[in-house]
Amino acid sequence: MHEQQVVCGAGNLAYRLRFADRKTLTISVLPDGTVEVSAPHDTPLSKIEQRIVARIPWIDRQKAYFAQFMPRSPARQYVGGETHLYLGRQYRLRLEQAEDRNVRLYAGRLVVSVPEPDRPDRVREALEAWYAERARIRLPERVALAQAQVRHLGLSHSDLTIRTLRRRWGSMSPSGRLTLNRNLIKAPISSIDYVIIHELCHLAHADHGPAFYRILQRLLPDWEARKARLERLLA
Repeated sequence: MHEQQVVCGAGNLAYRLRFADRKTLTISVLPDGTVEVSAPHDTPLSKIEQRIVARIPWIDRQKAYFAQFMPRSPARQYVGGETHLYLGRQYRLRLEQAEDRNVRLYAGRLVVSVPEPDRPDRVREALEAWYAERARIRLPERVALAQAQVRHLGLSHSDLTIRTLRRRWGSMSPSGRLTLNRNLIKAPISSIDYVIIHELCHLAHADHGPAFYRILQRLLPDWEARKARLERLLA
């Protein structure tokens, strides 16, 4: 990934450039406002910058959209009474002392049992492990349902990876490898499905052009509301 700048009007626009084995050039604006460009190998820099300048109005709209969700939520402290998300719902932490580490949902609470409940780092470790386990179970279930929904369009991914992503909810490689952000397990089911369908649509259209949004609109007429809820809850 290369850090670049392009002259746009009276100022410069910073962007991150990545060359990959692909046929098309794509421009993405991430939730933190970062602009990323993926381009085929040997694409001239002049052509890349020309495309960016042409998309400036769209880039500005995307940045403005994400800006409404700033400032982002403060860092979690992992203390009793603090709220944490799971599948779009806020649960208050209840900390208990126990020899074995365990996390469970009980009576509307997220109960974390650890040997040292007064140590936030131990609580965080237990909770993150629980999130990872739930993501490994629930996200593939949603992918299978989404795959059935798009199968009539000939869209089929080759593999699924779940891991923590710093700036994306998901991605689709040119070879059909679907990657999902593990933190999606905190989002509502409707928003999880939006991310998965969004990425599956990239099997038909690698960029975010009009054709891409036509197929997304066809599959999820309310995709904008699902996306807005996702960004609002996890901002």
